Amino acid sequence: MKENESKSKGSKKTRLFIIVIAAAIAIGIASAVVLAKITIQNPEDADDPRTVFWRHIHGLGIDPSDRNILYIATHGDFYQSVNGGPPVKVDEQRADYMAFNAPYAQGVPLYASGHPATGGNTGLIKSTDGGKTWQQVATVLDPPVDFHAMGVSKSDPNLIIGFDSAGRGLFKTIDAGQNWQTLQFPEYVSALAISPSDPNAVFAGTGKG
Repeated sequence: MKENESKSKGSKKTRLFIIVIAAAIAIGIASAVVLAKITIQNPEDADDPRTVFWRHIHGLGIDPSDRNILYIATHGDFYQSVNGGPPVKVDEQRADYMAFNAPYAQGVPLYASGHPATGGNTGLIKSTDGGKTWQQVATVLDPPVDFHAMGVSKSDPNLIIGFDSAGRGLFKTIDAGQNWQTLQFPEYVSALAISPSDPNAVFAGTGKG
């Protein structure tokens, strides 16, 4: 009887040991999968070491000539997602694409501002090839402006209004960046939009509304 009880206890201990080992292995595998996923998403381990975590997004937009193309402007690179697929880096050099505005119609450039990888501010920049290359349109000020809030008119894409992140002014151009005028503003502007039906109506978001 005692021998049977001893065998029973030994069998229970063995089963418990097996369960514990199996649980430890399962946890280890799950942890490895999570760590592998994090490692894959870590920009330092990406094929392009300049690429930053694409989820830090400054702006989104749809290509007017192909509604299956989504533009993604981030803090370090410019991406496209086609047919809902994963974002693919398309810009040839790294930059910070602040205040991104996607075109409303074909033939209108993509506009942004921000910072180049070399430092400083970009001023107003544009792309006519889907974000692959970018050209400086205007510095507006010296040193160049850094628009964190900017609006491009839907009815008149030559009309652009931007607010410099350093608080140096609210600026307006009616000739796509060739000439600028300074506008009055009540306080720091964090968001801008121009009415699609009335280019004279501008909406600004501030810390007080």
